[in-house]
Order: sequence, then structure tokens, then C-alpha cells
Amino acid sequence: MTMKTCSKCGRELNLEMFNRCSRAKDGRVGVCKLCVSEYNRQRYRKVRDEARARAKEYERDHPDRILESRLKRQESNPSKRNAQRIVEYAIKAGVLVNPQVCSKCGATAPKKRIEAHHDDYAKPLEVEWMCTACHRRADAARRAAEGLEPYGNYMHHDKRKLTREQVLEIRGGGTLASLAEKFGVSIGTVQKVRDGKTYKDVR
Repeated sequence: MTMKTCSKCGRELNLEMFNRCSRAKDGRVGVCKLCVSEYNRQRYRKVRDEARARAKEYERDHPDRILESRLKRQESNPSKRNAQRIVEYAIKAGVLVNPQVCSKCGATAPKKRIEAHHDDYAKPLEVEWMCTACHRRADAARRAAEGLEPYGNYMHHDKRKLTREQVLEIRGGGTLASLAEKFGVSIGTVQKVRDGKTYKDVR
């Protein structure tokens, strides 16, 4: 077995661990594949991080241009995520101002998070400011009016385990053990729902 010492890391490795080079005496480059791979990874990370830094700097310095670009994209391909991003840039550019008060229930920040609600994602700058709970209900109502299923488990940003229907069924009765087994959750989860400690906004 032919061995060769890497000029970079100093390890003695099988010749197959070195890339071919017709100009080298032994037909292999002096740096092993492991070191080449590590160099490429570090170079990629450096280039990636520099690109991200430049992009963030541009976004910070030119929110109006970013907003204009996003609006054009939204016209041709309306999407929920792009509409949300447009609101972010519109706030940075001073086009939109978050009043920090819910238009539905009157809740205020910082006690409650105030979010932008869209009735139509094709009109990203037409928003109504709501607290998270009211926003979720408004989204559910909009989707119901469009004949669509609610986002995931009734609420779109949720990591909830239970749907609205399941929550209502738990509140309606039945043993904790049987309900926990039926919905694939713990007895403690069912108990908290029954006691009104969780899913308070589900009606």
C-alpha cells in the first residue's frame, strides 16, 4: 500500500486520499482530500456569511427598494409569506405603522403581541391590526368563508396537539383516560383542557 504525507495536516495517508495531478512526480497533489474538503467548507461558510451580511446591510439601508421589489413579486404570485415580509419592510420604510393596539378587543402591547391580519394576500398593504388571539379567529373565519380547512389545528402559528373539535369534545365529557387515548395526548393535557388552563381562546 503506497502512503503519502499531507503537506497541510502532516498525516500519512493512503495515496488514494490525494487527488490526481499529472504534473506531480507521484501523480497526486500534496494536500489530502480531507484538508481540501475542510478548506472548501470554510471558504463556503465565509462566502455565505459575507453574502448574508451584505444582504442584511442592504435591507437595513434600502427598505423602500426591498418593499417595491416584494410588491411587484406579490402582484404576479400572491403568497401569505411574501405578504408578511412586505408588512415587515413597509414598517421599516415607514409606509405602515403598527398602532400597538388590537382593533377587535382593544388589547395593547407589550402585554399582547399585535399582528397584521390580511383579508387578501394579494393586497399586502391592506391590513388590520389584531392581537394574536383575534388574528387567529379572523384567519379561521376567513378560511371558513372560503370553504377551506382551518390552519393545522385551528390556528396557523400553533404547535397545538388538539383541533378545535377535539377541544370541544373534551370539554363535553368523557373519562380523561379514554379521551387521552383517543386523541393521542397525555391525561395531563386533557385535564388542563377540561380545567380551562389551555386552549382558552377556542370557543
